[in-house]
Amino acid sequence: MADFNAMLTGLRVSRLFLKRGVAARGLHGYAVAKQLGVRPLIAYRILGRLEDENLVKSAVEQPHPSLGGPERRVYRPTEVGLQTFAEAFSQLMAISTRR
Repeated sequence: MADFNAMLTGLRVSRLFLKRGVAARGLHGYAVAKQLGVRPLIAYRILGRLEDENLVKSAVEQPHPSLGGPERRVYRPTEVGLQTFAEAFSQLMAISTRR
């Protein structure tokens, strides 16, 4: 059951990165956690695994000077990541439409 839950969470993360504009803008780990409804630690573990597999890359970004705040690590999908995420969803859709 744990493997199935991990797979579903991975697909949910993939879906986030496939949304329009996310590839260019990126997402920070807390935003991923909030959108998935998981603790930030879980989101950062998932993002770390995706980065290890070269599906996402991260960079530390400085806040806008007028806004202030802490630095954030922003995650963006790689080309390989975008292809992998799209293929995963295509396969999922093919499975879900079978009778």
